[in-house]
Amino acid sequence: MALENSNSNNEVRPSLKEDISKCSEIIIDYSKEKYIRYDLSHFSDIYSSEVIEHDTRYVEQLKKRFERDDSNRGSEYSFLIKRDHERGEALEIIIANQIESSDWFGSNSLFFRTTEFDDIANGVDAVVEFNFGDDNHPERLSLLIDSTSNTNPNKISQKIDRNVGKLLTNKLQVKYYESPNLDPDSAYKGMLKDVIPVIIGLEAVNTNQLIISFSRLISLEKLVNDTSLTNNERATYQKEFTQTRRKIEKDPSQLIFLKEIICQLDMYSRILTRENNPNINVKNSTVEKLKKIIEDIVEEKKDISNLYQTKDLVWSDTVHNLISYHCGKDIKEETTS
Repeated sequence: MALENSNSNNEVRPSLKEDISKCSEIIIDYSKEKYIRYDLSHFSDIYSSEVIEHDTRYVEQLKKRFERDDSNRGSEYSFLIKRDHERGEALEIIIANQIESSDWFGSNSLFFRTTEFDDIANGVDAVVEFNFGDDNHPERLSLLIDSTSNTNPNKISQKIDRNVGKLLTNKLQVKYYESPNLDPDSAYKGMLKDVIPVIIGLEAVNTNQLIISFSRLISLEKLVNDTSLTNNERATYQKEFTQTRRKIEKDPSQLIFLKEIICQLDMYSRILTRENNPNINVKNSTVEKLKKIIEDIVEEKKDISNLYQTKDLVWSDTVHNLISYHCGKDIKEETTS
């Protein structure tokens, strides 16, 4: 999640602020073992040392500037920025884990966590790669993912408008990418270009609930494997671990993310049809293929779609509603122009 201004419209109640920070820290520490971000040096076989050094300095300069700007606005503001950034990173890690372990984005999806450079410079937290087709005709499509829990309408609209601008000007890229596909025939390392960007997210309250559950899951896993505990104690923790894991596997948030993606793909399809510009590298056929992939995944998750809490979340989550509104606004403007 790229650094961005704090939003205080949808805060968790004050008594939970510290707990959310602690839960986020647990998840971020967990990611240091499970979801490590590559250093740019990992791509030294692709880019020269001069390019890597330049991009490394760029990241450090931006981080220092963000820190300086935040500190100039006071300690409370700095606290909110730090907490919101940690919360966003924790959400990103949960999504990564559940895509891999629980097929949140279908059984043919793979997750790549971008470097700090692409996070900050290109606003891309991750790449989700979809592999489909058959052995004789394999096909691979990807989405650029920017996750958020910010409910500032201007921030959401800016993110979407920026993505549309990149689409129309052929500026969609991840500079440092390595396919997570372990098949040597599908190996790819280098710049990824002309990949469709989407924003996914939940408002702070719903993000907090997910963070609390997942941080508890991490803690329970350690307790289950703690040999200093009695067998009975470990069995009790194992039962809670299984229940918590199943709860997260079926969490309705995954449907929110998929519906947010479909909404944006619909918007891109209409924009590309309207523009009818052969110089735009991303083609409508690619958008439609991705939309069909996501729609099929949603269809596979009917058992989750029919849950009351899923329907309630779809109607109530502010981030989802802001994304839907902004994408729909573009569609309405096109149809009336």
